[in-house]
Amino acid sequence: MAELGIEWEALPSASPRILVVATDRLLVYNVFRTRCVRLHDIDRVEDEYEGLRLRLKNGKRVTVTAIQKWNVSRWRGRPTRADHVAELIMDRVREAE
Repeated sequence: MAELGIEWEALPSASPRILVVATDRLLVYNVFRTRCVRLHDIDRVEDEYEGLRLRLKNGKRVTVTAIQKWNVSRWRGRPTRADHVAELIMDRVREAE
């Protein structure tokens, strides 16, 4: 089911934060909450310091804390993993439509 899985763990004792991009949905495993978001429901993806922010068509927001963008990278105009993952998600959203 998962075509891309990204795992990041801040501390050995912390809960892992994971993003799984499936063919028709995203599975977002944050520290305190797990969300399942259908690709059809995503309007756009923004890369923020706290993580990727999914803007849904109904106006709600979902933050993916596994993928973050450092401010230094933003200031220097350097692409990061957050940029690449945001592009991947939007490519999948376009394919799903």
